[in-house]
Amino acid sequence: MHKKWYGLVILLVLVAALLVLMPYEINLIRRNEVNDIEEEIVEPEEITEMDEINEREEVVDPEQIDLEDLVIEDDELLAAVEDVVDEVGVEPPAERATLNLTWQEETSVAPDQARLILAVETEDEEIEPAYQENNEIVEEVKQALEEYDDLEIETLAFNIYPDRYVDREATRYRVVNRLQLVLSDLDLLAEVIDSAVTAGVNRINSVDFLLSDSREVQAETTARAIEGLKNKASELTTEFDREEYRFVEIDLQESLQRDRPYLYRDVMMSESAATGTLPSIEPGDITISTTLRAKIEF
Repeated sequence: MHKKWYGLVILLVLVAALLVLMPYEINLIRRNEVNDIEEEIVEPEEITEMDEINEREEVVDPEQIDLEDLVIEDDELLAAVEDVVDEVGVEPPAERATLNLTWQEETSVAPDQARLILAVETEDEEIEPAYQENNEIVEEVKQALEEYDDLEIETLAFNIYPDRYVDREATRYRVVNRLQLVLSDLDLLAEVIDSAVTAGVNRINSVDFLLSDSREVQAETTARAIEGLKNKASELTTEFDREEYRFVEIDLQESLQRDRPYLYRDVMMSESAATGTLPSIEPGDITISTTLRAKIEF
């Protein structure tokens, strides 16, 4: 009897416990479902922030408007934009033009040096006699020119070769010793030439007049050319009602031109040596020039 009573009491306790726990589990399930739904829904604050970003208008400085990149099809809107542009003082960019310019400056100066190319030529049917004779004559020429302190002498070339042009059936040998003379005192030029020819020089290839140092004169000439080109560019752009310009291309050419007033070829014992008179030589001027070619954009 007592066992039955105890079993009934335990059963009632279990039922009561079950009734108490069931509502708690149901609430827990509902809370999990609500959390899943909230993860899929965007927060209202985030929606507000995105709307503000999408609706935000970009502020543009009117002075930074580039009319070349601005395309407006609506006539009324275009007119409104033009009114705003006029009001803030923005002018459409002017079309840029290019112009090619050339400027040249020249400076004429008197030379202070002379360069002579002389030669002693001998020939014979045998090499040895022609060679010996040439050496003797060249030595006499050098001795005759030793007295000139302002004269520098050096050998440019020495050649020995057969010469068959006189008689193709017979061979003759020609010996050529070519000398270069640089003279710093131009007043002695005619005297030096006469002394060399008298001593045995039988060929004078050329006489050139030089400037020992042309760098300073060339720099001054180039400076004038640059200033002249800039003045010309400024004057021309002003004529086109433009205040500013810039150089986009510049080409510079510097040159030195020498006159060659005196040239001998195949002088065999010249008349000046035979008559005892000095040759008349007048040195020409040296022309130093600078040419500038440029392209400007304005």
